[in-house]
Amino acid sequence: MALVLLCGLPSSGKSTTANKIEDFFKNNTNLHTKVISENDKTLAQGDELFTLPHSEMLTRTYLKNSISQSNQFGLIIVDSASYIKSLRYEIYCLCKSQKKKLILVYMSADLEICLTLNEKRSPPKYQPDTIREVCSRFEFPNPDEIWDRNIVVIEHGQDLPFDKIKSLAFSCKIVKPNKSTVITPTIIKSVPGDNITQQIIEFINKNPSCGRVTIPDIIDVEFPKTNPTLHSLQTIRRRFLDLNRHTDFTTVSNYAKMFIDYLIHNIDPI
Repeated sequence: MALVLLCGLPSSGKSTTANKIEDFFKNNTNLHTKVISENDKTLAQGDELFTLPHSEMLTRTYLKNSISQSNQFGLIIVDSASYIKSLRYEIYCLCKSQKKKLILVYMSADLEICLTLNEKRSPPKYQPDTIREVCSRFEFPNPDEIWDRNIVVIEHGQDLPFDKIKSLAFSCKIVKPNKSTVITPTIIKSVPGDNITQQIIEFINKNPSCGRVTIPDIIDVEFPKTNPTLHSLQTIRRRFLDLNRHTDFTTVSNYAKMFIDYLIHNIDPI
């Protein structure tokens, strides 16, 4: 029915707000609600969510997959910085394809406020430079853009306008699908995801200190020297397959590259 997308700097209060919105709808409506968070334990955590190579791509994939798999919920709340407008646009397109109403809740706490709030929060805290870096790259919502149009701005210290959010969830116009925004599968249906990831796991297990992963005609990339157990590699592999079961990949090499990126983020170098 509706999707509430949080947006704001790290330590701006997004997670607290997401939980309060969830509690409000559970107590005041009959909607079946769900919170999807970029802080999911399968992703990079804390500063690494914003600083690790490819972490933004992995987070984006996770959020879109989770939304796609949650159609049975009447209200989805996405707890994410959403600081890149292309992500907000992609979620807008996803809402169109699923005929959902989209509401953007923007936590407008500025940089100095977020730095102060970060110092007061319980560990783990963000490094101040991480918040500054995200702020420098933040693409702030623009109500003139169609994907940012149904926006609720929350000032620091302001009481949450639950009734306004509820009104938008029940009355704002459903974004209707059209050819330019419907997400269509581009995956090559024969991409053998299980086989590719298994080949990569076997290569790393046999060559733990090689510094590269080389699968003929598929991938040849640098890889940190590691010494993981086969069990830990298989656990990460199964998690990746579950996470990307509904993700579209255009080529076998793209699929392999995505898996390599995920491995790098989830195993420890020597």
